[in-house]
Amino acid sequence: FFLALLITVKSNAVILLFISLLATSTAAQLGHGLQQLRLSPKLCLLLLFSYRYIALIQQELFRLQRAAGLRCFQPKTNLHTYRTYSYMLGMMLVRSWNRAARVQQAMKLRGFSGQFYSLYDSGGMRKSDLLLSAVLLLAGAGLVVIEILSI
Repeated sequence: FFLALLITVKSNAVILLFISLLATSTAAQLGHGLQQLRLSPKLCLLLLFSYRYIALIQQELFRLQRAAGLRCFQPKTNLHTYRTYSYMLGMMLVRSWNRAARVQQAMKLRGFSGQFYSLYDSGGMRKSDLLLSAVLLLAGAGLVVIEILSI
């Protein structure tokens, strides 16, 4: 029982720390951070564009749902509902395809070379950053020592 509780607490702590990192950073900051960690530039661009266009597709879906609601559409389990949802999906697919073509053309016209130039300036390491890193490193080392001694 104790081991299961320990695993649960540790996994929840890792997930909460990861979520807090993502929730307090913008997409541009995450992209810049990933580039600083020497992640592939193509993968960084893919993540940034995916983030941007998933949000746009979500806005488009909300717009279509609102338009259907204004036309008194009530979802049920009948052929009309399935047909309406398939039309919505088709419209989103066609609009996404057209938007992708326009974005590609605009990027070519602006001379996009596949390199992401970030305007985000991290400002370098400060003393408080070094102190926090040292505290976290000591806390991690303490957890490792506790883990070793408990076995």
